Amino acid sequence: MADLTSSLVEFKQVTFAYPGAKGDRVILKDLSLSVPRGKVTALMGASGGGKTTVLRLIGGQYRAQSGSLTFDGQEIASLDQAGLYAVRRRMGMLFQFGALFTDLSVFDNVAYGLKLRKMGGAEIASRIKEVLGQLGLGHLGERFPHQLSGGQQ
Repeated sequence: MADLTSSLVEFKQVTFAYPGAKGDRVILKDLSLSVPRGKVTALMGASGGGKTTVLRLIGGQYRAQSGSLTFDGQEIASLDQAGLYAVRRRMGMLFQFGALFTDLSVFDNVAYGLKLRKMGGAEIASRIKEVLGQLGLGHLGERFPHQLSGGQQ
């Protein structure tokens, strides 16, 4: 069984910049961050603050210019394509847009992935109630994506 006190994702002094015609545009500078194993973690911040960049670094879509980034103890930058795909199969990321089925309620959207894991109905309902409650969205289970704000989605 995994040590639930360890970090699943660890950023140590990570710097990332997008190259540009007028020089590099630094998005993250010396970022140190630990994402605990077994916890729901949300990245929040201003537009352009680097939230999506952090997720793309974790997924190996981008490579940091400096620092260390590990997922479950594996240095992402050192993985070959097969290793990166193996790590990605163990990840789940949710970007703000395009992740919900428009014809399913919030409850059914969340239940979809749990049903794929072959969980029972009572266990699914309990887990959804818990997760939506943690996110402050417990009262929105019967709504559809078009009835939610962008942040709620």
